[in-house]
Amino acid sequence: MIFSNIPGCALAVAYLMTQPLLADGTFGNFTYTEDGTSVTITGYPDDIVGPVSIPSSIAGKPVTAIGVEAFMECHKVTAVTIPDSVTRIDDRAFYYCGLTSISLPESLASIGEYSFYRCTHLPAVSIPDSVTSIGSSAFNRCIILDEVSLPSGLTEIPDGMFYLCSRLTNLVITPNITHIGNGAFGNCVGLKDLTIPGTVKIIGGGAFVRCDQLEKLVISDGVEEIKSGAFGDCPLLTKVTIPASVTKIENYAFRRRKPAVISATFLGNAPAIGAGIFKIRHEPSPPATIIYYTEGAAGFTSPVWNGYRSVALAAGPEIGIQQPAGSNLDEDDKRSFGTVKVGESGGTKTFTIVSTGTEDLTGLAITIDGANAGDFIIKPPNKASMATGESRIFTVTFKPKGQGTRMAHIHVTSTETTGNPFSIMLAGMGVK
Repeated sequence: MIFSNIPGCALAVAYLMTQPLLADGTFGNFTYTEDGTSVTITGYPDDIVGPVSIPSSIAGKPVTAIGVEAFMECHKVTAVTIPDSVTRIDDRAFYYCGLTSISLPESLASIGEYSFYRCTHLPAVSIPDSVTSIGSSAFNRCIILDEVSLPSGLTEIPDGMFYLCSRLTNLVITPNITHIGNGAFGNCVGLKDLTIPGTVKIIGGGAFVRCDQLEKLVISDGVEEIKSGAFGDCPLLTKVTIPASVTKIENYAFRRRKPAVISATFLGNAPAIGAGIFKIRHEPSPPATIIYYTEGAAGFTSPVWNGYRSVALAAGPEIGIQQPAGSNLDEDDKRSFGTVKVGESGGTKTFTIVSTGTEDLTGLAITIDGANAGDFIIKPPNKASMATGESRIFTVTFKPKGQGTRMAHIHVTSTETTGNPFSIMLAGMGVK
């Protein structure tokens, strides 16, 4: 043979002879390649209008993949049905496509990078549980996407996966997810309520940056790291609870554009923190942020921790009552209303209930008993629940029904586990 005297050529030829021979072809409007056992769709005309149904087989061989850029910029393709034979959608397969609907089969195992990038007419997508791998920015800039289901087989949400999906309002992060990538949900301005399950160990940099409507955030115990700018520039996010499992919060994780009081409650020891984790641009001095932490937790200082005001709280729900505001009452303390004519309303006293524990205080109710309970008129708080650091007021007005000393007790019940209810003695004198 002509190559017999060239070292290594015999081995190279032998290796090449074992590899599948790729063949190009056309089938209707599709172009494809096949390797002898399966077919990959590689192209489709960008000027054909309407829906597309991808064949399950060509020339007797199953179609198993939608190739790189196969439908890229096919702006006039409105819908695609993918057969159960397909296991793979490659990078940029439907990049900037005109899709209004897509049917993904249960056979699908992987979705490539930028595969549905900028499909600006796609309102919903159901990703089957068979999918275990999704590339970065797969649905980036699908600006009207408002409904998505994550597959149970997926363990990581990749970088930029739903970036700028501005109509996405309902998001359930399934408990199989362990990592949320950088910018995964950045600029998802429709998100209002978010729960991060404890299976997630890392929340990536800018994962939820500029989610302008996000106002309720639950970070479950189990999360370990919050990366730089993860929740940056979320103007309505004014309260956040950091579980005991979090060991690291990186630079500017909760940085804000607009000044507002932010309260952050830490349920464990102080994590390692970066610069300006709660920084507010043009913030007042001292900073408006208030840090609450559990009494006895390691690494915190009071009244200031890392430049932020800090307050130690009892673990769990805890109640405090003040009268007047700023003056803490002890259990069974007495408040006197002085002397008031029978049948007339005397002075009204305002009591302030403060939630001083690390958990929300709920189930607030006020009852009154005692010999002259009917002489004291109570106006209860406007809400029965309070987050950490919040306060509610109630008032008591003395209107004696008879002469002499008038006595009663009020009882404030809640979910506090000790000293519940909190009782206060009331006294006044009725005269003619």
